[in-house]
Amino acid sequence: MAIFTDNDILTILRDQNPWWVSGQVNPAVEKPYHRGEYYEASRVFFHEIRRFPVLSGLRRVGKSCILYQMIGDLLRSGVPPIKIIYISLDTEVLTEAGLLHSLHLYRSTLNNDQEFYLFADEVQKDADWASVLKHIYDAFPLSRAAATGSASGKIEDKYHETVEGRLHLIKVPTLSFYEYCILKGVKVPEIKTEDLF
Repeated sequence: MAIFTDNDILTILRDQNPWWVSGQVNPAVEKPYHRGEYYEASRVFFHEIRRFPVLSGLRRVGKSCILYQMIGDLLRSGVPPIKIIYISLDTEVLTEAGLLHSLHLYRSTLNNDQEFYLFADEVQKDADWASVLKHIYDAFPLSRAAATGSASGKIEDKYHETVEGRLHLIKVPTLSFYEYCILKGVKVPEIKTEDLF
């Protein structure tokens, strides 16, 4: 077991949240194409009835990209960049630190406001992720959160046993042939979004 300091954790968090300095999401990670699940996640995330979307699916289907697109939406709407935190537990330092400790460091050193927007990626790597989201939901009513997980079974088990009602599970499938054609620039017939998804 490696030992990491709080400074190591903060360094990784700063690297994962470049908009704290630049004010915008890097276009390399905020792709212009929006999958159907982006629209559902955004609807849940911004709805007046507060729930946290949790995107579940295989790796490389676009879950992280959807989080970056939502972060970009917040920044363009005028939310101060420091109020938006992205935590990827795909990093050994943050996996070992855990979601709660990483969030605590962010709140104690960078933004102790009651309003913040958490985007947690690959949460299945933290056995306590559902309890952390429940804590945010209960303790910080001005805050919102969204999460992703690649281990669908683990995500769905925690969802059902801990936080059903506070979270909204969204399954992200692999790309459809139609979506693949669009991404490759192949001409396709125009289809209404509601018919497609």
